[in-house]
Amino acid sequence: MSMTDLEMYAMMRRLQKEQKKKINDYRKKHNVRCKNCKAKMRPIKNDFKHKTLCKTCWKARGYERENRQDIYILNDKGKWVKQKYKKDNWWYLKI
Repeated sequence: MSMTDLEMYAMMRRLQKEQKKKINDYRKKHNVRCKNCKAKMRPIKNDFKHKTLCKTCWKARGYERENRQDIYILNDKGKWVKQKYKKDNWWYLKI
């Protein structure tokens, strides 16, 4: 029994949606964060669960990536808050 093209495309689309839902559920359940800047990881096209850097850190060059380190920090109440702010494309610590 062979599938028509429309049935095959519909099945592939359904599988893509299921995979996207699995990735989103995994990120929400396990609170996945970027290893460099500690920002919440958001799913992007062709994304995988095991990706360690966010989209911005992934595209950043060496000194830019170092400058983005630890933008977010976990406070005493258990919430992630921004500890740096951006000014003229550079990140500064809040004082």
